[in-house]
Amino acid sequence: MSAPFTPEHTSADNRFQRRHQRKTADERALIIEMIAVLFFVALCVAIVVQLFAQSASDCRSAHDTSCATRLARCDAEQFDVSPDKVTGVSYFDVDGNPSDTPSYWTLTRTVAPEQTEAGTMYYATIHLLSTQGTTYDLSTARYESNGEGETL
Repeated sequence: MSAPFTPEHTSADNRFQRRHQRKTADERALIIEMIAVLFFVALCVAIVVQLFAQSASDCRSAHDTSCATRLARCDAEQFDVSPDKVTGVSYFDVDGNPSDTPSYWTLTRTVAPEQTEAGTMYYATIHLLSTQGTTYDLSTARYESNGEGETL
């Protein structure tokens, strides 16, 4: 006598189970692959964001250096041509425009005269300090003999 017919023993049912197991394994592989791709994309985005942040910081630093150089050079030229050799403090905004109150840049000019037999030597130190901590120093000198000056 043959065994009674049960659905668990049919070959069609076995094929269905094998297909289902294969399909589940394929889905797991796809999910793992998607997680790996998402991790890679997140890593790339993090690197790009850091690059943009560093670029912005470098740009700000370059702007500060350029502005400080310009302000110090202009003050040194003023010292060279101005008849009053005084120590003083000046204030400038972030773009280097003059300001009446303490702002982004504080420029301090210190002048030290030194008498010689033939005239006076004026030594000036120009110090720039920003609110961000950026500093820039410039030293210059001017010699005056009988009312006429020469820059050294």
